[in-house]
Amino acid sequence: MSNSDYRSLRTREERLAYARRMNLFSTPFMREVFKDEKATQYVLRILTGKSDLKVEKNLTEYRIAKLDTRDAVLDVIAVDDQGVFYHIEIQLADSDDHIRRVRFYSAMVDSELLEKGTQYSDLPNTYIFYISLNDILDLGEPIAQVNTTIGGKHKPYVDGKHIYYVNAAVNDASEIARLMNYFKQADPSDASHGELSNRVHLLKCEEEGDEPMCEVTQSFVNEGKIIGYVECLRDDMKLSDEEIVEKIKQRFQLKDYQARSFVYP
Repeated sequence: MSNSDYRSLRTREERLAYARRMNLFSTPFMREVFKDEKATQYVLRILTGKSDLKVEKNLTEYRIAKLDTRDAVLDVIAVDDQGVFYHIEIQLADSDDHIRRVRFYSAMVDSELLEKGTQYSDLPNTYIFYISLNDILDLGEPIAQVNTTIGGKHKPYVDGKHIYYVNAAVNDASEIARLMNYFKQADPSDASHGELSNRVHLLKCEEEGDEPMCEVTQSFVNEGKIIGYVECLRDDMKLSDEEIVEKIKQRFQLKDYQARSFVYP
């Protein structure tokens, strides 16, 4: 979306109309959808193959901050009734170093889960689902698990971490491929995906969804202003990245990690 597009979303009606065209690869809309535990539970049941999985708690846009390293903002994190943690990350960029990005997020999550004074054996099992629009690793399948072995006999290396790459480009007519197609469409008239469909329908078609959807599109407007200012500071004023961070922190009253997310995406 261009800066002129951001500026054109002026009225409540225009913002709602735009929001209703969003899909689950639109990060602000996706996060609003997955604020609902039942929608998150539906997706995790399909991705894991655990039909009885029960989500006890879930959070969206969960920030992990460390003093001396860059922050991580997780799209969706959930825990089930067995104490297993799940992290869903949506990625649109094709040019990123996806494998190292997953490594970083995984390390940050582990550092959050192990409290001081506990044993390493207390570290819970985790599942990471890295979902992309395109088949970024050229896997030729809609979902692929990272399998790790050790030694010449390739003995399975079991550490409680399960990483899956999922994409919406490969359609093999499987349940996961159908789910990914729904991610691309987010059609509120499609009721075939249970609680996920219910949540999308509520947000896009019911009066109860008007307020959160207006907030979603207003976030686009606000982000567009910041993006335009960053471009001006970088291209016209030739400021360094650190100078830009300080400028936008002051002008838009952002926290440091928020400002850095616009300068160091």
